[in-house]
Amino acid sequence: MVDSTNLPEVDINQIATDLNGKMDKDGVNASCPTLLSRTANSNGGVTEIWSDGYCVQNGYANGSGVTVSLDTSYKDDSSYRIFLGGGNSTGWGNAPHSFTYYSVTASSFQIRMEENSTLASGMNCSWETKGYIR
Repeated sequence: MVDSTNLPEVDINQIATDLNGKMDKDGVNASCPTLLSRTANSNGGVTEIWSDGYCVQNGYANGSGVTVSLDTSYKDDSSYRIFLGGGNSTGWGNAPHSFTYYSVTASSFQIRMEENSTLASGMNCSWETKGYIR
């Protein structure tokens, strides 16, 4: 048990002075990016845009060779990353499958879907992009 009679005094005014400019509870001078918008996109997913120009978009693609047109264009074709997730298919069972992206531009990319080293037209894939729009 702590004996509260022997605790040092805390000068809250000095603490406030020491932290002035280092913490901002109302976010006005915060240095962390803030989420500006989160909206549904035309690809069955969500687009998030942050105050520092960072953007996250996701969605779903069906069929191999499909072109994904992004609702929000990135700064250029090298200012964002593409992540492809698992999918499923009809009639292929548990055969090995792979997803590859190609023909990347600032506003679109294509996805090649294969199952058992064969183009899989009945397959779908989730995707996500992350990068800067400015």
